[in-house]
Amino acid sequence: MKFSREFKAGFIAILSIAFLYWGINFLKGNDIFVTKTTFYAVFDQVNGLAKAQPVILNGYNIGQVDQIYFSDASGKKLIVQFSIREKISLTRNTIAMIATTDLLSGKSIVLRPGDSAELLKSGDTLTSALETGFAEELVQLKDNFENITHHLDSLLIKVNTILDEHNVNQLQKSISVINRTIDQNAEKISNIVSNLERISQSIAGQNSALNRTLENAAEITESIKDENPARLIATLQQTTGELKKILEDINSGRGNLGKMARDSLLYQNLLITTDQLNKLVLDLKYNPRRYINVSVFGKKTKPYSDQEIHNKFREEKPLNP
Repeated sequence: MKFSREFKAGFIAILSIAFLYWGINFLKGNDIFVTKTTFYAVFDQVNGLAKAQPVILNGYNIGQVDQIYFSDASGKKLIVQFSIREKISLTRNTIAMIATTDLLSGKSIVLRPGDSAELLKSGDTLTSALETGFAEELVQLKDNFENITHHLDSLLIKVNTILDEHNVNQLQKSISVINRTIDQNAEKISNIVSNLERISQSIAGQNSALNRTLENAAEITESIKDENPARLIATLQQTTGELKKILEDINSGRGNLGKMARDSLLYQNLLITTDQLNKLVLDLKYNPRRYINVSVFGKKTKPYSDQEIHNKFREEKPLNP
């Protein structure tokens, strides 16, 4: 049978497309000539798991992740669809765990077989879990190290910016000025240090006195504690209440002190009495013969008139009413 060139060209083209399709799927891990078993697992989060990542059983790649999608519009749950190309029977309590098998390949589905007698069928949903083992800690450590490296680079850039030639020269000048100041004031600095040492020695010499003071304070505290502080506080409150009552009586004019504080007439009478007593004392001083008539030599002294006594009274500045 003889084929035309068009038929040959079309057959070669179809064969090339088929080979290309098979090659692309093979590179993705999909072997179209191998029968696969599909399973599902539901996760709250997938920790970066992506499509075409491997499915691992006992460290061996037996399949791959086919799809990852949300279970509903709320986006709370994620469904991971994966397939197994090997003819392996999985038990009902097998766990599909998202884990990091190594630092380069990223996340994978790791199957942990159970001990159930019942086997899973294609299309069943497995129990899901997230692994937080040593590999996860290494990934987190790697991320933290990258962040630290980034901040360290930023810090070094800022340090290089600060320590440019101009700032370095200024810093050297400042250090030179500080050294020169210290050299010029070395004697004063030495005196200050000596004074501090003398003060320290003085404090050390008074250590026994300080200890006695602290002991006395402790004894006073203990004595107050032994004297029943509640009773002392109650007595103080009673005394304060009585003092408050006395002050209220004085302000309201009750009692002798209250009358003296509030009665203006009594105050005026006291002033008048005091003034008259002053006048009486002055009169007794300058006219004693009015009260005591004693003459040793028989000479009579001229008494002061009332006007003179009044002038004396004004000169000596007695209390005015």
